[in-house]
Amino acid sequence: MQTLQLVRVLTAVAGLQVAVVCYFEFEPEVVGEFESAGAKVHLLDLSRSLSAAQVVRRLIAEFRSLKPDLGTCAIHGTGFVTDYRRPPGRLQQSGRHGTSALDHR
Repeated sequence: MQTLQLVRVLTAVAGLQVAVVCYFEFEPEVVGEFESAGAKVHLLDLSRSLSAAQVVRRLIAEFRSLKPDLGTCAIHGTGFVTDYRRPPGRLQQSGRHGTSALDHR
């Protein structure tokens, strides 16, 4: 999985804190793999009967609660959204490189 490899690189090589958000159903084995790679996994377990607007509002609330320094989404068929953030005191900011609409400060 490309996202799992990305989590491994961001945690082990770059020293970043990585959060993975599963918004619908999930497989426990996959969650375990992401946790083993160093990600903190947030399980929202949302109902597929929710409207798209309700799902988006819930994801926005989740990202705001995480308060990432940098956020990005990778949406997969299994319902994963990933967000990357730096630990306090690491990676000095030098401009607005790679930020997105999910960069809530």
